[in-house]
Amino acid sequence: MDHVINYIGNRPIDQPLPDPLAFILVHNEILRLPFLLKYYRDMGVRKFIVLDNDSGDGSRDYLLSQDDVLVFETKNSYAESVCGVIWTNHILDQVCDGRWCVVIDADELLVWPGCECESLPQFTARLEACGARAVVAIMIDFYADRPLEEVTYQPGTHFLSATPWFDRGSYGRVECPAPPGSQFIGGVRERCFWRNRNRKFSPSTISKIPLIKWQKGCRYVLSTHHIAQKLPLAPLRAGLLHFKLLGDFIERCRVEVTRGEHFDGARDYKAYLEVMEAEGLSCFFDEKISVRYTGTEQLVALGILNKTDPFKGLIEIKPQQI
Repeated sequence: MDHVINYIGNRPIDQPLPDPLAFILVHNEILRLPFLLKYYRDMGVRKFIVLDNDSGDGSRDYLLSQDDVLVFETKNSYAESVCGVIWTNHILDQVCDGRWCVVIDADELLVWPGCECESLPQFTARLEACGARAVVAIMIDFYADRPLEEVTYQPGTHFLSATPWFDRGSYGRVECPAPPGSQFIGGVRERCFWRNRNRKFSPSTISKIPLIKWQKGCRYVLSTHHIAQKLPLAPLRAGLLHFKLLGDFIERCRVEVTRGEHFDGARDYKAYLEVMEAEGLSCFFDEKISVRYTGTEQLVALGILNKTDPFKGLIEIKPQQI
């Protein structure tokens, strides 16, 4: 099908755009957008390119009101765009050629070892100096120490104010043919929704390539989990602090199961909803494995982030073990 993408911003797209950029694909993310934009502004992003996929919750109007946001819109099917990959590659080709770009969802905060003392422009300059063109990151799911129905989040505040806990382990990697050659699994979603459940499909992939120096013709494959080309990788493993598990999680699962727009008919959302509704699971806290976030040095000490190698330190998991 034709993938119709329109620029609907009320500001011209001045070229060249400032480096680094941020690209975000959104559908009904008004709850998270205010803090998300603040976070990346504070990190040094000066322009956001946002593709709105037919939001109906006010996200579109909010984005249009932001002076540093260039808004695109599509009403086409997310599933038929290969979960947004076709749209993402097209827009990055058009406006991000030759630029470093953070490619994230509205619930993802990029971190790397020592980012508390280094801006994103400083980080990308360091990556340039060592010849890197892409950064591998592990997604770390955050949650509260109480049931979802008791989790309240005030828009504009830090996501950690509502969900500051994460799993200290276990995290592993599985070899795969597509660059960068490995994918990561583990954390709370694997623990609560896959472990000991004999599912016929693997746990949610928690590795992405969220920071890349884009060159026209680059191609993401399967969201931002893989790329089609072998690019020089940064000699470290970054992180994506992931805030899917706010108080709206159960209702979002119901919506996505009904829409069926996510991968394989929203199979992961079906798995989440099945467990939460059948077993009454709504609190993901476990006193044996849950730890409260204090910063990137904590993640390095736990072996979740890495200062020297994107794959070092994670247990290799064979496919038959999953």
